[in-house]
Amino acid sequence: MGSDNSSFVEERSPGDVTVTNFCIDKYEVKNAQFGEFVKATGYVTVAERPLSEEQFPDLPDEQRLPGSLVFEMAKPAVKQVSFLSWWHWTTGANWQHPFGPDSALAQPTAGIVSKSNYPVVHIAYVDIAQTYLNILRQPRNAWTCEVELRPRVEKF
Repeated sequence: MGSDNSSFVEERSPGDVTVTNFCIDKYEVKNAQFGEFVKATGYVTVAERPLSEEQFPDLPDEQRLPGSLVFEMAKPAVKQVSFLSWWHWTTGANWQHPFGPDSALAQPTAGIVSKSNYPVVHIAYVDIAQTYLNILRQPRNAWTCEVELRPRVEKF
């Protein structure tokens, strides 16, 4: 984790780290695959839903609008408070609009032909779980499914 060659202190290696068991797949879910899932099911991601008034009763309506955090690299001349200041809540950011409502997976005028083969972003665990369980993880047989979904430990 980290890099000892980084000029940012917070990106340097913290030393030895222990990671508990977790699941990881061989392949990422691409925008085109996620789009097929959304088209087939009508699924709406967490980033596309407004925040719940019950969960966030003290937030005004305009702060509960759908959106997600967007990474913005620290500007060299600006002193940053912490690495968290690199992430900004952006209303309208979601898997189809990765940098906010004015962006898209394909932007010919900006020289971006298509990001359909890029990994999907701005999705929550529940979003990807729905994708895998309902559409993309159609196992060849029960044994394959059991092996691929079982938690495993990898040594690096």
